Amino acid sequence: DGGIEYGKTYQYMTQSIEKAGDRYAESDLSDPVTFQPTDRFAPAAPAGVTVVPGTQSIELVWDRSPEKDLAFYRVYRDGQRIADHVTAPALSDKDVKSGATHRYQVSAVDAAGNESPMSAPVEANLP
Repeated sequence: DGGIEYGKTYQYMTQSIEKAGDRYAESDLSDPVTFQPTDRFAPAAPAGVTVVPGTQSIELVWDRSPEKDLAFYRVYRDGQRIADHVTAPALSDKDVKSGATHRYQVSAVDAAGNESPMSAPVEANLP
């Protein structure tokens, strides 16, 4: 069934049909089976993550996700989540110290709350 929608309830029954000569014999309908599909598929990891050191911040940009049900992005610095519910494919990290090298990754979260794998890591050093 290619027309299902997540969260809607569907009911299916089956029936056997057998051709006998020029006639058809039909079985009784099966007992109904109820099914409510749930979105368990995470979006793809964001691509094209780029970092640019500024004077007092590190600027991150990445390719906009093509996912139809994308809700937001999460940004991680050195393995720790530093931003959640980011709706634009960009972030300015102003909580960095000069001379420190930081490793950034971004994930995408869909409307059902499925989080993608993290993007490939990128590193930046604030001069």
